[in-house]
Order: sequence, then C-alpha cells, then structure tokens
Amino acid sequence: MKTKRWQKYLPVGALGISLTVHLAIFLGISGIIIIQAVAPKIIPAGEFTPATSADTAPEMPPEPEDLDVSPPASNAEELSSNMPPTFSVEQISSSVVTAVVPTFTIAPPAAADAGGVTASLSAGTSGAAGRRSTAPRSMPNPFGGNVNAEDGAMIGHMYDLKQTADRQPTSMAGDATRAWNDPKEVGANNECRQTILKFFNSGWQESVFEKYYKVEKPIGIFQLFIPRQDAELAPRAFNADRLVKARRWVIVYKGSFTAPASGTFRFVGNADDEMAVRLGKRVVLEVGHNLLDKIKREQVGGNSAANRVFGGEWFELEAGQTYPLSILINETPGGAFQAFLLIQKKGGEYAWRQGKQELGPALPVFQLSPVNMPRGYQPEGNAPSVAKEAFICQ
Repeated sequence: MKTKRWQKYLPVGALGISLTVHLAIFLGISGIIIIQAVAPKIIPAGEFTPATSADTAPEMPPEPEDLDVSPPASNAEELSSNMPPTFSVEQISSSVVTAVVPTFTIAPPAAADAGGVTASLSAGTSGAAGRRSTAPRSMPNPFGGNVNAEDGAMIGHMYDLKQTADRQPTSMAGDATRAWNDPKEVGANNECRQTILKFFNSGWQESVFEKYYKVEKPIGIFQLFIPRQDAELAPRAFNADRLVKARRWVIVYKGSFTAPASGTFRFVGNADDEMAVRLGKRVVLEVGHNLLDKIKREQVGGNSAANRVFGGEWFELEAGQTYPLSILINETPGGAFQAFLLIQKKGGEYAWRQGKQELGPALPVFQLSPVNMPRGYQPEGNAPSVAKEAFICQ
C-alpha cells in the first residue's frame, strides 16, 4: 500500500502510540503549572471589578456624627482681632461664633526655639522614676491627659455648673442661641463668678461644687500653658465633650512640687476667663475675673489680651522642700480660652521678650516635669514669649 507523505512523520507501532500519549499528558500538566505560577503576578490578589449590583457592592463605613463645637461668642471682640491661623475663630452672626478646633500635637524638642521651651505629659512613666525622669513628655491636649499622681502630675477634676449632679439644668444653663450679652446670659455668667468666689471663700473646699455635675474620670498636667483656642478642648480632654458644653465649666487641679531652688518668687500669668493659684493655704495669683480684691496684680509684659501677663504675690521657696499647690481655671460665657502659668525669681535676670523692652521679660514656664510646648504656640501671637529654659520642679 502506498504511504502518504505525512504518514512517515508519525511513530509506528505500539511504542510510538505510547510515546505520543505520554507526550500529550506531559504538555497538559506543564501548561497547568505555568498558568498557576504566572496568573497571580498578572492579576494581584485583593483587586476586584467594581460590582454592578447593590447586593454585591462593598459596604462603606458610616459617616461620623457631627460634633457641636460652636459655643456663643463670649469674647467676640477679642476673637476677631489678630487670631492666629492655627486657632481660627470666625464670627458669623452677632450672637454665634463658630470655632475651628485644631488637633493638638506636640512639637519635637528640636523645634522648640524662638522662645519655646525644649522639654516635654507621657503615660507610661510612673512612680518616683516619673518624678526624676528628664525624658521629654508629650501632651496631646494642653488641659491634661491620662496620668497618675504617682507620676508627679497635678490631678484635675472638671465641674459643669450648667447641670446638677444628676444632669438636670441649673439656673446657669442658659441658652447657647442667645448672644453673650443677652441679660439672661449675663445673669448666668454673674452667678458662675459668684459660685467661684464662694469656692475661694470656703478655703478651696470642692464640696462647694458637689451639687454640680462632676466628670467621672480626672486627668493630670505637668504644666499649665494653654495658647488661645476654643474652650471646647477642655471637656474634650476629659472625654466629656458629649456631656459638657464649652462654657461655665470649672477645673480644679491639685498636687505638690519640690522646689529646685531657694529664693523669693512669684507666679506670673493670665487667663481668659479665670485662673487662680493657691500655694499651701495662700492664694498667690488670681487673674481674669479679678474676684479677690486683696491679691496684688502687676502687669509684667505683653501688649494684647492674648499675651499680656500679670505677677501676683511674692513668696519664699527653699530648695528640696515640698509645697502643696492648687490651680483653678474657668471658662464662663464660652468661646476662646487661654491660661499661662510662669514663674519669676526676685532679682533674677531674664531676656526681654522678642527683644522689645515694652513687652517685658521672657519668663520660664512653671513645670512639674519637662514638657514640650504645644505645636501652634506663637510667641506674642496666641501666647506670651517664654524663656528657653523652664523652671522644672522635682
């Protein structure tokens, strides 16, 4: 029989058929292996084609709830003048101020210049080692954070004078929609000041505030230096901004410090609306409302409401001695808040603030432990200039 030309290339016999079958199997298996090895590199894991059906589309997270951070304009005139961009406050009507609250972060130690203190509230350092530590601490919120008295911090409790202990409105609740100078708001503000004065006259007995709402969890501070910003940051520090609105609140900090040096000193500072400092059983500084007429106040420096500071009563410190210390701060009508606590040694030499003698000396910040100055701090802008070296206690 005549053989066709293409038949001569085929294997003949049982051996040829066996080789052909095995070759076909080999090629099939090899192809599968190659496809499995190469395909993942061409189509990366995790990618998908957008779904065309609502039933198969990926579920998106819910939108966050809006926070009400728009207290009434208590300080409308001051808020509208020379407010730094970091803490901007825009007046949108005659009775309402909408404030842009910054996320408070800490400048790295190397960045603390131009009058800033290179030092630093950090959870994690505790006990005696916390008091002796020279490591910088961080302070995400200048009103305080989650630290213990064992760290050497002053412990603060917040009271809301607008509501009772069982969270019912008081006569100081007022109405946030009314203008700050509305007669009813003025009456509530005056009652707030009189309640604070009653606390002073009681010898700083916190039982004066016991009928008002007290935030359950306290916080701690190692310094009191709060550049001008929205008062909403105070209840936020206590994780209570859902319960306490940013007006007619009071915070009382209590602790002690060991003097690092001997001499005659005085506390220097300012607040909007109120700050008072009690050393032992003696009030040595009260600024803001000026409720205590007998306390001496001498303007030490500054040329605006945001950076002006006043010196209080002189007192003696002895190095190595421990002294009890209490501080009260208060925001009354709402809006912007600021508080600064510096210290001055009598006869001490200090650099002049920003090189302008009319602004007074750049004094050290009073600190219980090294603490960074807050980011957004603007010397002679939203706060006074301070000395580069803080007065650090033990």
